[in-house]
Amino acid sequence: LGLQHAHEKGLSHRSSPGRAPVRARRKLQHAHEKGLSHRGLTPAELLVELPPAGRPLVKVASFGLGRLTALAAGQKSAVVGADPADYLAPEQFRSPGTGGPAADVYALGCVLHFLLTGQPPFPGGTAGDKAKRHLFEPAPAVTRPDVPPAVAALVAALLAKQSAARPSAADVAAALAPY
Repeated sequence: LGLQHAHEKGLSHRSSPGRAPVRARRKLQHAHEKGLSHRGLTPAELLVELPPAGRPLVKVASFGLGRLTALAAGQKSAVVGADPADYLAPEQFRSPGTGGPAADVYALGCVLHFLLTGQPPFPGGTAGDKAKRHLFEPAPAVTRPDVPPAVAALVAALLAKQSAARPSAADVAAALAPY
């Protein structure tokens, strides 16, 4: 199962805001420790298995391999409406084809923003419009009343324009551990 329901509705008020991103962060941290970066994380790459009992299993797919090739006409992703430009870090717009752990962390911030608000930080417009907003506009704050202020602050930190200002995947894990 993908994050289709979350993509359509955002997380419900009953959902824990941190679990899927925490588990995805662990996968990214492991990849980063092995010298790999995703360079294109979107909700479509987070695969969630919901067993009848126990914790959901989260997998991070598509580390540049095995992209879905048969999409409906005009569809950009396996998750309808997911545009990769919604999840790219500013440095990836400056220098296409680049990326690294900090870009993955930014993308995780975009995914977390999406899960908490129902939309990416800079929705709508062309890829060029999105690039300008990722590069120059502050990301909108997560203001849902049921989201802890520490989680909202973490999302803001993940969406820092300068890659050096973003927390590491390990820092994200520590910040989301209480949730």
